[in-house]
Amino acid sequence: MNDQRERSPSGRRHSKRGKFRDQEPSLSELLHLREYWKTIRKRLWTFINFFVILVIAVAAFTATQERVYEANVSLQIDAVTPSYTRLQDVNALGTGHYLSDQEYYATQHTRLRSRSQALAVLEKLDLSADSRFEDHPNPAGLALKMVRVEPKDKTRIVVVRCRHTSPGFAEQLCQQWADTFTARNIDGISTQMSDAIQRLADQVYNAKVDVDEAEAKLQAFKKQYNVLSLESKDRENILTQEITELTKAYSQAQAERLRRETEYTKLKELLRRENNPLALSLMVNNSLLQGLREKLSERMRERSELEQTYGAKHPKMIEVTSKISNLEKQIMGEVGHELGRAKQEFGIASANEGRLADKLSGRTAAALDLGEQGGEYTRLQREVETRRDLWQHLSRSVNETDVIQHLQVNNVQIVDRAMVGKDPVTPNVALNITLAVIVGILGGVSLALFFEYMDNSIKTREEVEALGMPFLGIIPSVTGTDGRPLESQRERYLYSMKNPKSAFAEFMRNIRTNILYMRPEGSERAQRLLVTSAGPREGKTTTSVNLGITMASGNRRVLLIDADLRRPSLHKAFGLGNERGFSDLLTGRWSAETIPMMTGQKGLFVIPSGPRPPNPAELLSGERVENVLAKLEQLFDVIIFDSPPVAAVTDAVVLSQNVDGVVLVVKSFKVGRDLVLQAKRQLEDVNANLYGVALNDFDIQRKSYGYYYYYTYYGQGDEPGPSKSRFGGRKKVG
Repeated sequence: MNDQRERSPSGRRHSKRGKFRDQEPSLSELLHLREYWKTIRKRLWTFINFFVILVIAVAAFTATQERVYEANVSLQIDAVTPSYTRLQDVNALGTGHYLSDQEYYATQHTRLRSRSQALAVLEKLDLSADSRFEDHPNPAGLALKMVRVEPKDKTRIVVVRCRHTSPGFAEQLCQQWADTFTARNIDGISTQMSDAIQRLADQVYNAKVDVDEAEAKLQAFKKQYNVLSLESKDRENILTQEITELTKAYSQAQAERLRRETEYTKLKELLRRENNPLALSLMVNNSLLQGLREKLSERMRERSELEQTYGAKHPKMIEVTSKISNLEKQIMGEVGHELGRAKQEFGIASANEGRLADKLSGRTAAALDLGEQGGEYTRLQREVETRRDLWQHLSRSVNETDVIQHLQVNNVQIVDRAMVGKDPVTPNVALNITLAVIVGILGGVSLALFFEYMDNSIKTREEVEALGMPFLGIIPSVTGTDGRPLESQRERYLYSMKNPKSAFAEFMRNIRTNILYMRPEGSERAQRLLVTSAGPREGKTTTSVNLGITMASGNRRVLLIDADLRRPSLHKAFGLGNERGFSDLLTGRWSAETIPMMTGQKGLFVIPSGPRPPNPAELLSGERVENVLAKLEQLFDVIIFDSPPVAAVTDAVVLSQNVDGVVLVVKSFKVGRDLVLQAKRQLEDVNANLYGVALNDFDIQRKSYGYYYYYTYYGQGDEPGPSKSRFGGRKKVG
């Protein structure tokens, strides 16, 4: 014999089986997948029906959908900072910094999809007579649903897409959307510049009035005090120098007060006129506002992205809108604080001006003691110079802003005019059908697996063994020669007798072999079997009869006893009367030698149930059954009881104490696991010897269980010849 072991590199021998143990997990996975495949094959029609219905439904729905066309137009939005004035109060564009530019672009994208933009477009298109918008409660909202804004990454280009069932209207709407936004942008810039020029003009006028007033005072002073004589006096003394410095400081304080007043007035007017928190925050230089602007810009981008996917009432949209509202409130509050700060600084500048004015007046009064006229002249001259400088500065600002306004600078321009595609964008027939196929496959498989999971019936040997019970074999379904179920119940009972070469008979012989080998070696008395089922109509009588026929064909003397004293059927299988039977044996009215009746099968005898007793369960208990069996064992090799279902009455449980083993018949694909387990527990409670389970009415032609077909191949051959009985020489029944 060749050595089946190999040496390892270390010199020790190991079995070749070890090589295959490493492959067991993958083999297990393969078998697991095979079970899924068998389930799908078994429920193939469930899968096909679901798949076909879904694909047809999606195709029909796609065919009924309106064709929607899309037009698109490209805009370029530049973040340029024109040098309007040093006040920068008309700057509505970006600042040139990255974060500020991002905020500016986010603001422009939001304006591009604003309600005011939609209303302006609808007004330009004159759609008041259009029923699509006239009958709609929110025309602007309807228009916004047709429009999407898509910024191109790392560019200044924004693509506006418009969808509608009419390709012409989609193109018209898209082009008008771009034209209206461009025009409104330049109009907004012009309006802000005009407002700024008007405010500057008012300040210039007031400054000119102050200059004229100061010059008039200076001229009056010259006439009154003969200023030429005063100019020859010594002005290098300390008091005069102090007055000069105070005058300069006062002029600076006055200019500071005017600047603070201008900032406060500008911010106050801006807060009254402007209600856009983001625009207001850009007007104020504040680190806290910068942080709030960044957060608001981020939330607005997030909302813009969510709008493309979800509706306005989606929880995510509600959450981000709430965050934007809170940030806008914080910005408005901070701008209010800035307004208060500007007002406070204006008050401080005014107080400082007053203080210097008082101090200058004091020093002037002191100077007047030395030379009142000289000090007053100097003060008046300085005041004229200060007011003239302020007037000239404001005049230059007005001229610069006016020039820029006439240039009509627009930072928004159209790159590509609107164009509509030839093919509709929705419905996407290819995508819908592809998704339907994918979902149909996945859904069909899932539905098949779900139905299989919900199916609680016993179907296979593996399921029987999973319940902790031995498996004896299957009893296949039988049909007539025309392929239809047998019409006569008696035909099913005697099928293995009339068709000994059939697959049915071969399966019964397989069960017979398994049962015979369960008999202890060396036992000389007849083998006692109890055939029962968990519930009614599971084929226990058919199993009993055909099992008896199969055992008798092996040169054994077999006795069938109908122990179902409530609903007997064994006498019907052989066309016998039921006037006397097993109940008569138990009551002693007939003897064991006279009751057994012969059948058409050699070696097979039958004892019908006999007259129905009033108390079958009590009649089957006690020593009556054992005494009868002791006499029958002298006549037969095998005694088979056909008993009632376990779950229905206690007769089978009582009889199980008088037999060697119990055969539990389970109708495949019909009986649930719970009922079979209940029958098993009832038998185990009385310590009955359960030989195993026979699966009855099993369709071996099912594709998912086709491996049982191999039995049918051998079942078509000649039946084995009779063998010598282990119980030969017994007394025969005449």
